[in-house]
Amino acid sequence: MHTGSRDGSVVTDAVREAARRGEPDRYLAALLAPRNVRGDLAALAAVAAELSRVVQIVSEPMMGEIRLQWWRDAVETAARGERAAHPLADALGDAIRRHRLPVAMVHRLIDASSMELGTEPAAGEQPLDAYLEAAEATQFRLALLVLGQPGIAEQDAVISAAARAYGVARRPGRLLLAMHAHEASVACPHAGSDEGTSVPGGSPGEASDAAARDALAALRQEARSALATARAGMHMLEPASLPALLPLVMVEPYLRAQERVADPLRQAAEVAPLTRVWRICRANMRGRI
Repeated sequence: MHTGSRDGSVVTDAVREAARRGEPDRYLAALLAPRNVRGDLAALAAVAAELSRVVQIVSEPMMGEIRLQWWRDAVETAARGERAAHPLADALGDAIRRHRLPVAMVHRLIDASSMELGTEPAAGEQPLDAYLEAAEATQFRLALLVLGQPGIAEQDAVISAAARAYGVARRPGRLLLAMHAHEASVACPHAGSDEGTSVPGGSPGEASDAAARDALAALRQEARSALATARAGMHMLEPASLPALLPLVMVEPYLRAQERVADPLRQAAEVAPLTRVWRICRANMRGRI
């Protein structure tokens, strides 16, 4: 079953379930967008969720990379108007063609998953920034394009700040530390490993975990600063851009949830579904983040 709209954008059951399970904030934001783009925004969220799921379920990085290569090929196939025989890839292809989304930008989402697997190094001297640009800023930018808001130079700082705030709030602590190791001086194992974290020159155990928690606390402060920067720059975006940025209202609840868990390295920081619905719907009604 699916719900439709005048321009053919639909939210199929497969898209709905993948987006709701893996990208609930962006899924809810999509449902609050204009009817004619809801399906396309949900498709973007569903594909991002599926790419993250690939990283989570594979036991070997190269097995994950094989799956990601399938997605690279599927994106090219779907963008040409050919069916990929996969409901999420086909929905994404429809969105790409309908809104003329840059295929290279979609590939950046896949590259972010490769960074998580470790099969593609994050470029530059700031791996965490490179990762969050690929994983989060790309999603914000694609959503803005679907909403008919072409990127302008003035938006770049806002989107980058939004990506850092939301990414740090939402991504697993161990992944953040792995990307941030050169700055925090904390070495973190692959997310699938049960080994403890370690600090160069130190020994595993309580001291290294304490250093990791300190590094995460510093990242949370950076996230709050980035959120303030993003909010201060919202005036440069058109009101029609709001659905793309609605997930930002969940940054503070996620950060507070991280602060409450006993072990932010290994425990997921979640919020109550009703909190998500209330905060996102309220921001949408008020017209501001």
